[in-house]
Amino acid sequence: MPQLDHLVLLVPREVLDQPPESLTTVFSLYPGGQHADGKTFNTLILLEDGVYIELIAFSTENLKEGHWWGSMPNGWIDWALLGEPSDDVRKSLTGTILHPIVDSPLQGKMFHTVSHHKVEGREETAKRYDGRGVDNRRGNVPFWCHDLTDRTLRVPPPPSPHPSKVTSIRQLTFIVHRERLPRYRDFYSSLVTLTRDAENLMELNLDTPRGGSCKVVVKTPENEMEEEFVGGEDGGPLLYRVSLSEEQRKI
Repeated sequence: MPQLDHLVLLVPREVLDQPPESLTTVFSLYPGGQHADGKTFNTLILLEDGVYIELIAFSTENLKEGHWWGSMPNGWIDWALLGEPSDDVRKSLTGTILHPIVDSPLQGKMFHTVSHHKVEGREETAKRYDGRGVDNRRGNVPFWCHDLTDRTLRVPPPPSPHPSKVTSIRQLTFIVHRERLPRYRDFYSSLVTLTRDAENLMELNLDTPRGGSCKVVVKTPENEMEEEFVGGEDGGPLLYRVSLSEEQRKI
């Protein structure tokens, strides 16, 4: 059974340099680090279910050019599953208009940072399996993180409760243009048995690393705001809403 590993939220650099009260009054932020290529750095929101939210920013604007996330607007840009893609998942992508999964070994240093300065290095060794959706876009399908060393080197347990008392991811909602939904049905059904499969909607459950589960909804737009978000016939699936724990906080 696949497990949800983390969600990626792109933010301006100043949000990580000086986190606003809108973040600090809701979440306890954990110092992340600078990625090995030097282009991006992050801060983590660690949750008790083992999932984390990666707040990521580019070190400078010019480093966006040529980066797989460089052309994407701020907001939810990607998501990851834990482990390795199954043979069924690979088959659902290979030979279709979706792009095959690429095995991308990741071996190198990740640096703890304080005020964006490298202060302590730690080795992390993992494999990343990159998924691409229609038009070779990141975020339409997840990527996979397969740890070759203890996952706690990459994802430590939460050091303290969050001020808002949130503990877990309750639901992910993706919006996809109605013309594109059938293209992704085989992919999602290869991940896990769908709990609901309707003309304009798919639902499934993903496990989380510490024994819980998260509901995933993939649906077509239902109103003008959702139509605008998905951006026409070539839009989606895009992560639209993240619902947290029983308190139903949405960010």
